Amino acid sequence: IVAMKSGGISYYRIVAPVLIVAFFVSMFSVVWAEKVVPAAKVQYGRILEYEIKKNTKPRTQDHVIIKTLSGSTQRITYARRFDEEKGLMENITIEEFEKSHLARIQTAKQAYWENGSWRLEDGTAKFKEQIIPLDVTPREISWEQKEPEEMTIRELREYISVLERQHQPTARQWCEIYMRISIPLASFFFAMIGAPLGTQKQRTSSS
Repeated sequence: IVAMKSGGISYYRIVAPVLIVAFFVSMFSVVWAEKVVPAAKVQYGRILEYEIKKNTKPRTQDHVIIKTLSGSTQRITYARRFDEEKGLMENITIEEFEKSHLARIQTAKQAYWENGSWRLEDGTAKFKEQIIPLDVTPREISWEQKEPEEMTIRELREYISVLERQHQPTARQWCEIYMRISIPLASFFFAMIGAPLGTQKQRTSSS
């Protein structure tokens, strides 16, 4: 460094390679955390359930619970099995609470997604078919069963918009988005801090 400075090379030219490499490392980390890590966590869960625990169905398709809020009415929809590709829920129980008190319970054999709504079949209330007041798509149900660490930033943002419509807390999802960006950028910012300290001619002070 002393030789480069005495040869007339500017400080910015000396530290430029360090900052450029640190920037690309940070960008690579952002892409890695967005494209690779969530998918890897999903596969980890699948391997754990399928190969190790020998479960016949993936975790995201069993015991699905959906919480929605409409005015003063809170609705909890439980499905024993859920298939996102087919848009199908089986063995359904719907509990409706008004002012924190249980008002109605309804069960049905299955529900299927059609024309933007969930349709119940073979219910206990003597009906052959009925539309559920549930404004949640099959994809959004899958989001609700995932952990934030298993979702991409795009999925997190879309899921946050769903939660905000239902007046549900979104702090955990926002925190995950910020961490996906801030932690990889630490490489670049530490390079910015370390470059001037590393190019000092004398390092006698405690700092």
